[in-house]
Amino acid sequence: MKPPWLLVVEDEESDALILREALAAAKGCSSCRLEVAATSAAGLELLRKSVAAGAPPALVLLDLRLPGESGFKFLERLRADPALPLLPVIVLTTSRSHTDVREAYARGANAFVVKPSGFDDCVRLVESLLGFWLGHALLPTRVD
Repeated sequence: MKPPWLLVVEDEESDALILREALAAAKGCSSCRLEVAATSAAGLELLRKSVAAGAPPALVLLDLRLPGESGFKFLERLRADPALPLLPVIVLTTSRSHTDVREAYARGANAFVVKPSGFDDCVRLVESLLGFWLGHALLPTRVD
């Protein structure tokens, strides 16, 4: 069985790099692969290709502030596409806005998390998210 992979939809290269490094440093996560899409459209295209190939990501980490279509639009399009499975999508953003939280959940986010400020906090967040979503949660993509 291949190790799980994560799709990160994030336009800030520095944030994507920190996530990549945190994943490599996190306990029990070093075998996970991370793919980054800088736009909503690129993220949806990558998802469609991976699903068609029978290898969807285990988890999607989504920034809300993206060039072109926002993360909200990404969620809306993802959840409306019958070809895409019910992938868990974690909004990972700097926003603490109650409006953003409500809108993200209304459009189908599975969780809303504020980006940590330091690397060690990012490693702990990655360990926590992956521990729960890949270790404990029963996901539609992994049910036979």
